Order: sequence, then C-alpha cells, then structure tokens
Amino acid sequence: MINIFPFLIIVLGFLLGGCAGPSNLSNTGLTPKIAERRQGENAQERFCISCKYSQVGSDKTGLIQTYNVDGVRVKLICDSEWVRINQENIRLPYPTKCETDKVWVSPSILSYVKNISTFGLNRTVKVVIDPGHGGKDPGAMGNGLREKDVVLDIAQRLAKYLRRAGVKVYMTRNSDVFIPLKERARKANNIMPDVFVSIHANASRNRTGKGVEVYYVSEKINDSVRAVVAKENSVLRFENGQADGEIKQILWDMMHTENRAESRKIAQSLARNISQIMNSPNRGVKGAPFYVLKWTNVPSVLIEVGFVSNPEEARKLSDPVYRDRIARAIFEGLMAYFSNLRKEELRH
Repeated sequence: MINIFPFLIIVLGFLLGGCAGPSNLSNTGLTPKIAERRQGENAQERFCISCKYSQVGSDKTGLIQTYNVDGVRVKLICDSEWVRINQENIRLPYPTKCETDKVWVSPSILSYVKNISTFGLNRTVKVVIDPGHGGKDPGAMGNGLREKDVVLDIAQRLAKYLRRAGVKVYMTRNSDVFIPLKERARKANNIMPDVFVSIHANASRNRTGKGVEVYYVSEKINDSVRAVVAKENSVLRFENGQADGEIKQILWDMMHTENRAESRKIAQSLARNISQIMNSPNRGVKGAPFYVLKWTNVPSVLIEVGFVSNPEEARKLSDPVYRDRIARAIFEGLMAYFSNLRKEELRH
C-alpha cells in the first residue's frame, strides 16, 4: 500500500507555496547514469531517470508523472515505492525521490521495464472482489432476501470464473462476516489490484424499480442516485471513526483523478455486458461518492445487480442459476475491459 505520510508533507508544502520538483522516468536496458545518494548513514544506489528520458504526462501537482520509454508507459509517484508500468503495479525497494531538476529511482526498475512490453492476460491480472455488507449488516432486504447473502453467492461464483481464466482473485470477505468499509479499501490498497469490484443489490420504495446500475467514484451526485449512495454508505453506523479531513480530501482528489477515467471505462464495459447477457434494464453508468470506492486507490466500480424490493427481480435473484448468469456477465464485462485495454496499450 502506498505510504501517504510523505504525501502529507508534500501537499502541505504545496499549499504553503512549495512544490515537489518535476519528474521523469525509466529505461529498457541501456546503461543508466547511476548516482549514490546518502540519507543519514544509509547509502542507496539510484538511477537518475530525468537525466535520460522526458516526461510525457503529469497531474497538476507534479507528484504523479508518466513517461513513455521505448513504447513502455511508466507512471511514478514522488516519495512512493510504487510505480505503474503498462498497468502493472510494482513496488520498488525504496521510494522515488523528486528534486528540482532530477528524479531518482531504484535501478531495479530497469529490469521491470525491459521485461514488460504489453498488457494482456499473459501476465497475472489481479482483481479484488468485494461482496457488500455481511454479518451484523444485512444490507437491503425485501421479498425474503438479504442483500449480504445474494451478493456473497454472486461474488464467489465470479471468483471461480476469473480463476479459471488465470486471474489472481482476492475476496474482502468469503463468509457472512462484517468487514468495515475502510478495512475493505485497506485490503485492496495493500494488494494493488488491476480492478476493485464491489457487488451490491438495490432496493427502492418504488417496488417497480428494476435493472442494473454500475458506479464509479465521483464527488458529484444528483437526486437519482442520492438514495442509493445513502443506502450503501449507511454501513458507517456500524463503524467507529471520523470523516475525512481537508488534507485527506486533497490526497483523495489527487489519487483518484488518474483512476476515475479508467473506472468509468470498466463501469461502461460491465453495464453493457450485464445488460445484454441478463436481458435486464440498463439503468446506466453513474458517478457517486461511495466510501468503499472513495478510499480505494485503484480503478474501482460498484455494481447494483438488481432490486430485492421488486418481486420479479427478487424471485430471479433467489435462483442460483440466475446468480450464476450474473457472475458470468460480470466476468465477461471484465474480460472485455482487459481486452480493450491491451489493444490501447499496443496502439501506444
């Protein structure tokens, strides 16, 4: 998981008028310029990325920067051990250091860049599946169904499909237990998956409401999604803790700017495939401030697979065969996303 403490120092400095310096990254086997930088009594060998390659992208703070090194896209974060190379999350031995005119990284990055050329299922893809609610939190209830039971069964079926395809799967819960939202996000952040998928079932006072909705994280909200957000975030009543502070909000904005566009692509692929395969109304792809997505530092989506409050959909959701079809539809949507992502990487 990315250590955010250095970010706090950098962001505070940025707010007070200081700023982390520019950055550049990466190599594919050429002899780099190596320098030894001493911190206290510890000597660390470092590679001066900015001495050899030009920056091709950056966020507004300059903390997150992207480079194209012989066709390999590399993204780094100042003062973090994590880099992202062609969608592969890699943890280096020690953090990237950004100075005014130079950026230093671990020389071990060279072997990673050399060995990674395209994204595809020929390497280990990691997905975290998050079945909503659980334990003392039943989630939505209606027509004899409890959301926590429905989504756990769907999540377990999805995990089987993904594992058969060679995907490394992690579950935030695999039984009827209560897991706080921040713990779910913390687990995902430790794993650094390619995608985080949170599975839920919907409910409405209007018993005719039905269909599938897929969400990506956004602070923007409208009346049509306000009730859904309130329902899924209501789990906080079972938790202890305080709301995010101002600095955490700044960090969230910075971290999620780069993930939001990717999350929306995933959401669109899922909504399209689920609606087609399930022959269910597509209620659209929407942005909303779900806490479980807000606290997750990777591309992430939340799926509402249907309404337990609708008698017709509740009957379907109680059927194991129907649940398996939902799992298969989610699987197909994820595979379509990974396939398109690989095509995009090859074009670059």
